[in-house]
Amino acid sequence: MAPSGMITVYNYKLLPALASLLETQSVTESADNLNVTQSAMSKTLKHIRDTFHDPILVREGNTYILTRRGIQLKQQLPDLLQQLDALYLPQAFVLAHSQRQFSLSYSAFVSPTMIPQLCKKIATLAPQASINCTLWQNQSLDNLAKQPFDLVATTALSVPDNLHGKKIIDDNYVVVCCHTQSITQQTMTIEHYTSAKHILVNGIVDPRREVDSALSQQDKTRDVFAIVSDFEMAFATLQHTPVIATVPLNIAAQYAEQYQLNLFLLPFHLPPHSYYLLWHSKHVHDPEHQWFRKLCFDYLKEDLVHRQIQGEELLTH
Repeated sequence: MAPSGMITVYNYKLLPALASLLETQSVTESADNLNVTQSAMSKTLKHIRDTFHDPILVREGNTYILTRRGIQLKQQLPDLLQQLDALYLPQAFVLAHSQRQFSLSYSAFVSPTMIPQLCKKIATLAPQASINCTLWQNQSLDNLAKQPFDLVATTALSVPDNLHGKKIIDDNYVVVCCHTQSITQQTMTIEHYTSAKHILVNGIVDPRREVDSALSQQDKTRDVFAIVSDFEMAFATLQHTPVIATVPLNIAAQYAEQYQLNLFLLPFHLPPHSYYLLWHSKHVHDPEHQWFRKLCFDYLKEDLVHRQIQGEELLTH
C-alpha cells in the first residue's frame, strides 16, 4: 500500500498479459499468445509480481500453479477486462428506450405549427423522451456551453469557433403594410419608404443597423413611429395605424393571411441573412443528439422553404 498522501500509478497495460498468464499458467504459451519473446514475458511477469505484491504464479516441478491471489484474479479479471473493452465501443442508442429531455431554443422565425409537429414525432419515435422548447432571447452564442440547450435555431452573422451547425436557408427582408392602407402601387419606391412612418421590433438590432446604413448612403433617413416587443404586435399595429415595417420574408409570409398584409420588395439592397441550427462541439458525437438535430433540421428546412415559396408568391401579386 502506498504511504498516505501519495498517489499510486497503476500500469493497466499489464492486465492482458496477466489474464493470459492466469489462463495458461505458462510463460511460454502466454508469450506465443501475445506474440512476444519468452524473455519479454518473463520480465512482464516480474512487473506483475511487483505491482500486485504477490508471486501470482509459483513453480511446481515443470509447471506453474496459481497462488491464492492468482486464483482470485483469475475469477475477477475476465469481467473487468470486458468492462474496459466496452469503454471503447460506440455508445449504444435505442431510440425507443431514450429517456432524454431534449432542449431546443429558437428565434421568432420558427413558426408556431412546427413545434407541435416536432413534439408529435418525438412522442411517436421516442415515447419515453421529452422536449423543452424556449424562445431564444438573443443570448450570446459564445456562452452556449453553459446554457441548457441542445440546439439553437437562430439567425447569425458569424458562428463562434466552439459551435457546430448547419445553415438552414437564406432569407431577404421585405416591406409590409396592411390591406386597409391606400398603397396600391406594385413597387415600393424609396420616396414612399422614407416618407412613411415605420414600426420596429425591439431586439432585432442588426437589420435595423443595416437598413439605416443603406439609407444613409443615399442621404436619407426613416421616421420611426413605434418600437414593439415582437412581430405579432407589429403586425397587429399595422392594422390600426398607417405605418410600414421591414421584416424577413419568412416572417411576413407566416402572418400575411392572419393580419391581411401586403408585401413589397425593398427599394434598396440589403444582404440576405441566414437561419442556422447550432450546437456546441461537446454534442457532436452524441448519438441521441445526432438524431435530434437531424429531426429538427429536417422540420425547420421544410417549414422555411414552404413559407419562402408562399412569400415569393405574395410578392408577385
